Amino acid sequence: MDYSLFKRRGNPDWFVEWTEHGQRAERCLFTDREDLAVERAASLFAQPAPHHPAARQAPSAAAYRVAHALEDLIGLGCADNAAGTIRCYRQRAGHVLRLLGEHPLASLHLDQVQAFIQQRLAESASAETVRKELCVLRRALDLAQRRGLQAPAPEQALPRFRAKYVPRKTWLTPQQVNQLLAELPANRALFVLCAVYTGARLSELLRLQWADVDFSAAQVHIRGTKTQQSDRFVPLHPRLAQALLFKRSRGPLLSEWPNCRRDLAVACKRAHCPVVTPNDLRRTFASWLVQAGETSYVVAQLLGHSSSAMVERVYGRLAGHTLRTAIARLPSDLDS
Repeated sequence: MDYSLFKRRGNPDWFVEWTEHGQRAERCLFTDREDLAVERAASLFAQPAPHHPAARQAPSAAAYRVAHALEDLIGLGCADNAAGTIRCYRQRAGHVLRLLGEHPLASLHLDQVQAFIQQRLAESASAETVRKELCVLRRALDLAQRRGLQAPAPEQALPRFRAKYVPRKTWLTPQQVNQLLAELPANRALFVLCAVYTGARLSELLRLQWADVDFSAAQVHIRGTKTQQSDRFVPLHPRLAQALLFKRSRGPLLSEWPNCRRDLAVACKRAHCPVVTPNDLRRTFASWLVQAGETSYVVAQLLGHSSSAMVERVYGRLAGHTLRTAIARLPSDLDS
């Protein structure tokens, strides 16, 4: 099969692209070295199918490397995971491949993984990011063991590494959202309105189609894929309905926004409001609902979560005046 290597702007890793069944396909090779990229691409296309690790013959212990275990995890061990979860695994596996990928899996040692941790921390990766990368490596080791391949037990090869998760707390007030909208062009302002009035994730926003907006039923179909609860219907808020009504069309509801986080940061600084990410806009949606007195269960349903735990821990931020109102309800006369 014909294939070619290329690099993307801003990404040091090599990619390989090919055409399969008339469709263009690509894969990250997780290395910035051209010689390694050529070797991995050749190995990839030596198989009957570039995306089907099961077709590989049983490797020897010396030949089966960490890179193979991670590839098999994505190809074989994630059949019951949502597409978003698999994409997350691919992303988290990148630095593991870069630093440990060429190690034979059978001889992977605790000291090598500890060195990986120290290297990632030295590269300014957060402890939580490193923890997630180790979780992917743990799953790869566990799958290799269950397949009867020579692999160390995860508890032997992986050191104890804990990271205290500190969720972001940024959200915008209605006034700050208005200030932000004034600093954005019309198509980007529509993106922000959709985010703060539907609570959709970035990937869900970019998947929205005009056909998903039902004006007669006053609801928006959010086609989430992360969990079973992600596919949901959110009532159409009047302000969002008004913004959409005069733009009715076909195809994608929102235009692609390649530099979304950067552009949002620039606009927020101009608007003199906290710098937000797309997920902070989702948190804004949840925070407004919590401040209005909605239960965590209702907010979780609207966000597409399977439980209210994430709402209570991450998304539902209470405004200062809400907390002050709560304190004001405490009794003043303790003698009565």
